Amino acid sequence: MNRIYYLPLTLILAACSPAADQSALPAHPGELVFAEAVIEIPDANQYKHDMGNGNVAYVVEDHSLPLVKIGITSHAGRYLLPNDDSGLAGITSSMLRDGGTTDLSPEDFDERLDFLASSISASIGMMATSATLNSLSDNLDETLDLLFDMITEPRFDAERLSIHKSRVLESMKRRNDDTRSIEPRYWNELMRGEGFFTALQANQAQVEAIDAERMMALTKQAFTNGNLVISVSGDINAMEIVAKLNEQLSRLPGAVELPEIPDVPLLLDLATTDEQRGMIRFLAAGSPLGRAAQGPPGIPKARFDALTNALAETLKDPAFLAKAKKRKLVIAYTSREDTIAAVRTIMETPAPTVARIKAVLGYK
Repeated sequence: MNRIYYLPLTLILAACSPAADQSALPAHPGELVFAEAVIEIPDANQYKHDMGNGNVAYVVEDHSLPLVKIGITSHAGRYLLPNDDSGLAGITSSMLRDGGTTDLSPEDFDERLDFLASSISASIGMMATSATLNSLSDNLDETLDLLFDMITEPRFDAERLSIHKSRVLESMKRRNDDTRSIEPRYWNELMRGEGFFTALQANQAQVEAIDAERMMALTKQAFTNGNLVISVSGDINAMEIVAKLNEQLSRLPGAVELPEIPDVPLLLDLATTDEQRGMIRFLAAGSPLGRAAQGPPGIPKARFDALTNALAETLKDPAFLAKAKKRKLVIAYTSREDTIAAVRTIMETPAPTVARIKAVLGYK
């Protein structure tokens, strides 16, 4: 039987190296000389964005690869919990990622991330909480949706929670098997006291008492607007990602919502002449249109009715409205009759009134 032998590449290179190169090597590693390392620390302020609701983001564009990484850090952590809640932070960390969301089972959530070639993680530590995202830039929007679904609408699947509790309880039985885990625990107790949060160890009763309600309360406490620092790097446009993040952050608790102010007059109420009222109606007529659906002239009535009825039914659909509510979107449907009336108001405005509006606005 023929055999092929492969000599180590390092031996071949050593044999072929000129003697001059060998003699150039210093006699001792301490004699090695290296070029001066120049480290330039960038000014963080040039990457800083003050977000809505009191959060801060640092965004660095890097288009060398089609990848994006986002990290969300909160100052909330295990230290906020009472002593009898030991174990809650650790289990919540795991269940946030592994427990699914309101709309997706744990298996569907995992499958969707695998399909997108994205990864999402969450961690509630002693002094801080974090959630991270790694995604291809083309898949960023959907991955970002999934990240905030995980944070705002975790399912904490009962079956996976039961499995995770079993694993935690089993590991508790072995936590005194190795001195490498015993020593730091007792060191913490000696340094800070038995009642200090870094020295606390969960017991069986505490683990078994953990449920979805308590995990949800901790999650809301950890991911609260005004308490977040966000880092973004990768193949993104800084202003676009800031806008997308602000939209997602509106889903978190703690956002400032201004109540409606009563008894505020409409602009039309302040007009004193017919010309002023005509100008206001012309300028305001486009507002009800919002995002209007348009088509060419001559659409058959049956098709026109089918399209407008389908749009009306969609905007009343409970599933659609639930999605819009989750995204904090306001749905204000304008019927086809009101849309036509608004267009007529614009088209039938007298020419002198339009000319007056142009003059006031500085249009020629």
